[in-house]
Amino acid sequence: MATKSRETPTPVEVDSATRERILLEAARLFRHHGYAATTLREVADASGIKAGSIYYHFESKDQILGEVLDKGIQVVTDAVRAEGATTLELG
Repeated sequence: MATKSRETPTPVEVDSATRERILLEAARLFRHHGYAATTLREVADASGIKAGSIYYHFESKDQILGEVLDKGIQVVTDAVRAEGATTLELG
């Protein structure tokens, strides 16, 4: 009997993908319009979800900002580490 491949993502995968999309869109909007001028409704609209649904994923705009900043810091940290490893290998 052949194993049927999974065609639809699990709820956890959907939630994770939606959460990541919200963070990505929030980062973009914060960068272009500023934190204070960006509303959660705009973030939700850009993310393709209903405004009230954003609260399923995040408690507040402050929490979104914190996670956006954490992700940005992690990207920079990883890039610096990778560059340091490359420099050490070449040195």
